[in-house]
Amino acid sequence: MIEDINQLEFNLTRSMTYTLIRLNDLLKERNELLSNNSIDSHELSKAIKKLDKEISRLKEEFISEFRDENIDEINYYWYLRSKE
Repeated sequence: MIEDINQLEFNLTRSMTYTLIRLNDLLKERNELLSNNSIDSHELSKAIKKLDKEISRLKEEFISEFRDENIDEINYYWYLRSKE
């Protein structure tokens, strides 16, 4: 059964790949802002809030498309897990 789960393959579209790259860039930018102490706290807070909103939106977009593209594989995964 574990072997079956390990053999599952999920599709990753060009759009999902782009979304992951964009998410990575935004997370790096957010971490840079958090480590930069030269920006006053109000500006920093505002910039981080804006990044968090965009990161959240992109995560939702990725998850939605991933589910749509891989619904059969996801269902099969849960079927295999239920047999454990």
